[in-house]
Amino acid sequence: PVRKDQLDDQIHSFPLTIISHRLGELFWLMPFDGTPNENNWNAPQTYDQEVETPYYYSARFDDSLIQTEFSPTARCGYFRFTFPSGKPVVLLANRQGGDFSSEGNSVSGIENIVSQSDVTPGVMHAYVYGEFSAPVKIESANIDDGKRLTISARDGTKVLEFRYGISFISVEQAKKNLQEEIPNWNFEKIKNAARDRWNEALGQIQVKGGTLEQKKVFYTSLYRCYERMVCITEDGKYYSAFDHQVHQDARPFYVDNWLWDTYRALEPLQTILNPEMEADKIQSYVRMFEQSGWMPEFAVLWGNDECMTGNPFAPWAADAWNKGVTN
Repeated sequence: PVRKDQLDDQIHSFPLTIISHRLGELFWLMPFDGTPNENNWNAPQTYDQEVETPYYYSARFDDSLIQTEFSPTARCGYFRFTFPSGKPVVLLANRQGGDFSSEGNSVSGIENIVSQSDVTPGVMHAYVYGEFSAPVKIESANIDDGKRLTISARDGTKVLEFRYGISFISVEQAKKNLQEEIPNWNFEKIKNAARDRWNEALGQIQVKGGTLEQKKVFYTSLYRCYERMVCITEDGKYYSAFDHQVHQDARPFYVDNWLWDTYRALEPLQTILNPEMEADKIQSYVRMFEQSGWMPEFAVLWGNDECMTGNPFAPWAADAWNKGVTN
């Protein structure tokens, strides 16, 4: 959830995805009890009963008692809202500008991600395709940073679900991603699959001794080691901001690596835990070099972020090669 900081007792919105670590959200949504007016449509809500795990999130708003639950897949997300009053309304909007349109019970949108003033100028598009679990009424309005949709279901509807796919290629590809990863309305199935996937990742290291609190610290840190890089390959294709082309390539393409921060410890750890994935990540840098003529310093979603000195790729690649990652 979007909050002012980790101590804030109010949620401003829930992003459908983010641009990068600390660099902002893309599409966002917010549930309401009944139709919000123009004075409070973007008002933050106080919350309680928060549950945070790698595979599942849940929180309840204090005033309306609306519960929001979320679980992810690789390229998609699944929200489940519970409305005690039976007056379900969900707001959907763009955080960075762009458009939203509706098709029956689905919504699709396009968003332009323009690099900020301290980033190499560039433009990249993000797309979302989403569906609601019940018939809904959709109204659109213009806001300062794009379009806003107000989605309302019939009075008496206590549970409303929203599943969506993200793509950096097209709306059609976002829809295909959704159909492949969340083909059916079954929140618990997606939640359990995400739990199994995280158990697989975190179960690679088993610790002995120590207190329960120390184990929590260790596994929370290990969880954070998987924040990046991010695979943006979709169905054997990927859009590269390094030459602004869609490439057909069965090998995964990874972006979003603040490598100056990670080459000393995080990447060497991943070289031990996941050598095949590490090879794909390093090869992604090779392709970035081939596409742009320059080895990136920070390979973020929209291209190279020239925000640090040095060449952190060199020690990372040399360390991995020395440890047998040569493919």
